Amino acid sequence: MRAVFFEDRLLKDVAEELGVTESRVSQLRSEALVMLRDGMRATLEEERSAGAAAVAAAGAAARRRATYYADIAKRATVAQRGTLAPRPSAVRHAV
Repeated sequence: MRAVFFEDRLLKDVAEELGVTESRVSQLRSEALVMLRDGMRATLEEERSAGAAAVAAAGAAARRRATYYADIAKRATVAQRGTLAPRPSAVRHAV
């Protein structure tokens, strides 16, 4: 991973250094990316679970803020893909 992504080396060079084929280096890179993705996903899910528990314990105002922030994040993600998303619904405050 370090040689390919951080040192910007060719698979051919890494393969020669490791004494394996370019195909094997490509396989190793793919496996490493899957492991990295899975690790990041697991960490994010843990953070979301902890955040959801904190929001639930914090009360209605915190839940409204969390919903609003989630709507904003969703719009930003859609905008990055080049499509427009509907505006987030107005947050109604109970009086």
